[in-house]
Amino acid sequence: MIFLLAEMGTSGSLDGQQRLVIQGRFVPKNFEGILRRYINYVICNGCKSPDTILSTKESSLLFSDVRK
Repeated sequence: MIFLLAEMGTSGSLDGQQRLVIQGRFVPKNFEGILRRYINYVICNGCKSPDTILSTKESSLLFSDVRK
């Protein structure tokens, strides 16, 4: 959620049903592009699983671990 809001330059929150509510008006194509970039970032390159945990370990390198 933080990534999407920062990329769109707006604020938002999750409602009672855990849906993202974004403040403002946006072109659907732009929102789709930002969402696709995020999905490509978190998908595991090895197994294509979306259940990844992104973390840093004692450096500025980013590690991706897949939940099993």
